[in-house]
Amino acid sequence: MSGVNGGYAGGMNLGWEARDGDSRYVAFLNNDIVIQPESLRRLVEHMEGSEKLAATDGLIHLGDGKRIYPAGGWMDELLLLAVLVTAYRRTNALASTRNTT
Repeated sequence: MSGVNGGYAGGMNLGWEARDGDSRYVAFLNNDIVIQPESLRRLVEHMEGSEKLAATDGLIHLGDGKRIYPAGGWMDELLLLAVLVTAYRRTNALASTRNTT
């Protein structure tokens, strides 16, 4: 314990620092997680399958046990364009507000 509430990231950092230095793998688990049998073994096997992997995680199911969160991400050209246009508009709106005050 550090005596300071460093939030989620601070807790993860403390856990990382407290690990056994000879450990090949470290698992960070929240206090509300339910681990399925064999899941950690399967993650380690997956990591062992490629020297290029530095991290992995399993599927995260929502509380109903049916829906998966997140199931990966994707971005296509239209979505990227929408993100860029929105960012451009916000930047210009902010700049015009600063110029008028």
